[in-house]
Amino acid sequence: MFQLAFHLPYYVWRKSQNVHEDHRRDANARPLRQSRDVSFLDWKNSGSSSFLYEAQMSCLVSGTDEWRWVAYGFIDNYFDSEDDGKETVQQYHYDSIGKNGMRADPLTFGTCDSEKPIWNPRLYFLVVLKTRLHQIKNEWHQVVSKVEESIWEYINVSFPFLDVVDHS
Repeated sequence: MFQLAFHLPYYVWRKSQNVHEDHRRDANARPLRQSRDVSFLDWKNSGSSSFLYEAQMSCLVSGTDEWRWVAYGFIDNYFDSEDDGKETVQQYHYDSIGKNGMRADPLTFGTCDSEKPIWNPRLYFLVVLKTRLHQIKNEWHQVVSKVEESIWEYINVSFPFLDVVDHS
């Protein structure tokens, strides 16, 4: 028997009119994942609010040998609105129908065709991990970029006499 697993917590930055609260609850009836209004960091005040959401991706590949195994993936997406192309079973189904549709593998974020599977469980796990780490890296880059942008905007607004070059 073997088990390969990862659980990757991260944050996402989203703009919307209202916060998207996690509908899942813990034992104390609090949302499973928390969100924070970070609109105060938006010095340009674009009209919509900014929120920082907790998120997590988890994957388990388990089996008795190299030929009998199963993979499970759990991806938070409560923070994305319906229009943002949520990572849902329904969205993957819609992407598969049509002339140029592909039955995308959801665990690989749709980068692999599920009709051309990766048969080796260890290789499959590494492909899923690589894909999801890349996705999380992009989310972290967005968070860092927004915070840096806010810092430079604060400096430009608060200290206009400094003539500081924007590094964003």
